[in-house]
Amino acid sequence: MTAHERRAAGAAKYETIIGRNQYSQPLRDYCYRKYDDGYYYSDCSSSISLTYDEVGEGFGNLNTAGIYQSTKLTTVDATIANGVPDAAALRVGDML
Repeated sequence: MTAHERRAAGAAKYETIIGRNQYSQPLRDYCYRKYDDGYYYSDCSSSISLTYDEVGEGFGNLNTAGIYQSTKLTTVDATIANGVPDAAALRVGDML
């Protein structure tokens, strides 16, 4: 699978949880499996980390600091003007 296909798989999988999960840091491990109450939970960093785990490209269930410090991920420089990143520097599957 090419890098583009891996990123696309991550983006497609992420679409399945948009609007479904409840926000919770304590229950962030329940992004793709139901908690005892029948709901799914995640926070910002766990939702992307666990999505990549689901498509076989896992790098661990990291918090935001862990994502920034991970040697398994690459930082992409993108100019941000008025709070909006330059989309030309980004690809499908990039994390913001």
